[in-house]
Amino acid sequence: MNSICRDLKTRQLSQVLWQQKVEELLQKISLEDLLKWIDFERLARQMKYPDLGVTTGRVRFPRLAGVPTHTVFTKKVFGMTKGRAIIPHGHNNMSSAHLILKGSFEVKHYDKIQENIREMIIKPSIHQISKAGVATSISDQKDNVHWYKALSDKAYTFDIIMFNLNPAYGKPYDVSNIDPLAGKNIGKGLLQVPKLTVHRH
Repeated sequence: MNSICRDLKTRQLSQVLWQQKVEELLQKISLEDLLKWIDFERLARQMKYPDLGVTTGRVRFPRLAGVPTHTVFTKKVFGMTKGRAIIPHGHNNMSSAHLILKGSFEVKHYDKIQENIREMIIKPSIHQISKAGVATSISDQKDNVHWYKALSDKAYTFDIIMFNLNPAYGKPYDVSNIDPLAGKNIGKGLLQVPKLTVHRH
């Protein structure tokens, strides 16, 4: 995983090829082994689930021979209760992959065609019910907007995140939250959707 992500960072891999390789790798991993490796039970016990949205836990790999002390990628676990969601959003200057660890989700992805300050034009690319062991990914080039909604009592993803892939962008990354349900069909399978402002408490 670290080698694949390093190749993405140094542009030896395109973002789309990275997505293909990282999804293949994540879906080959033994979930049982991964849950032990990241000490999932401890992480899940420490999580406090909000009334709205999701909670996160930072993952630390154990110190073992052959395992890098510092990985090129950021690694997190996202957790949520039934009916809660990772708000639909798109990224700039970032790629990430998401493996379902436990539970089930309704998963939607969209290709971001263009955007301005107030709205985004998107095209649906993935819509599936996904359970543990399924992985999806995003990049600036493919499936950029995503939306995970928990269908089980609790549901979790293991995320591999790569920031600042284009130093010329001027900042590590940014996120635009959108409302696909308020989108306007503008033809050729495209939706024009408003961007949202999220108030943090």
